[in-house]
Amino acid sequence: MIWRSRCCYPPYNSAVAKSNDISASEYRARKSKDYLKPEEVYECEKFRIRDSYGMEVSEELVEKLIRAIASMEAILSEPGGTVVDPQSNREYPSPPKIVADKDRSERDKLPLSMDWGNYSARWLARFNLGLHDILKRLVKGEEITADDPQLVRMTEIAIQCAAHIKAILGFTVPADCQPIWLLATLVEQLGLKLANRKEGPRGEQVKIYSLAKGELVFALHVIAHREQKRARQFATRGFSLLFAIVLTAKSSELEIANCLVSTPPILV
Repeated sequence: MIWRSRCCYPPYNSAVAKSNDISASEYRARKSKDYLKPEEVYECEKFRIRDSYGMEVSEELVEKLIRAIASMEAILSEPGGTVVDPQSNREYPSPPKIVADKDRSERDKLPLSMDWGNYSARWLARFNLGLHDILKRLVKGEEITADDPQLVRMTEIAIQCAAHIKAILGFTVPADCQPIWLLATLVEQLGLKLANRKEGPRGEQVKIYSLAKGELVFALHVIAHREQKRARQFATRGFSLLFAIVLTAKSSELEIANCLVSTPPILV
């Protein structure tokens, strides 16, 4: 059942932010229901956002989509390896585990649906454009200009692959695409913005671009929360697996011990 609204507008944002808090068990129980009251939908959405972002839910926070920051986390991650096309023998980078797992999870939960996220395809499109390397530089605090070699190369690829970018990333690349416009469009999809300053003498000033601090700090905070959450889940699964192994071993020992105990003869 899909109960989450895709439309975020002021009345909705306010309703979510002001709704009551619910527990994780209540959230899981409601997800299995066929129908939820409007106030229950708001409460579930509030829990999902707080769980995803790791902070108190405000109207402004509701407007920020976790998908954007998840995409940023994905493109900053290293590829999971390489895959070889059997027809052309060309090698392609495979998506990071967090991306592949998300695709697999969505297909497992919605096997009859064709409206899957295709997160791997979007990751590959951004990676092949060169956004992985450029974004890593920007996150480290580097600045960039319109004539940066990596950015110029990214623009050339984008113009050549405009049809694919439109289909996968959802925006049109103009024939006279400018490097900074392209970079701004790509980082905006990740919940980020570009800031700029001018450098040089009057009449010869050059604009230098970097990531806006507010959006970057917020995104890094959310990514850190998501990493900690995954680590806790991994530790919990590991403990559960270890407990199951120990329990199985104890059961086997008990069965063996029972086999070794013979029934004494009955004396008449």
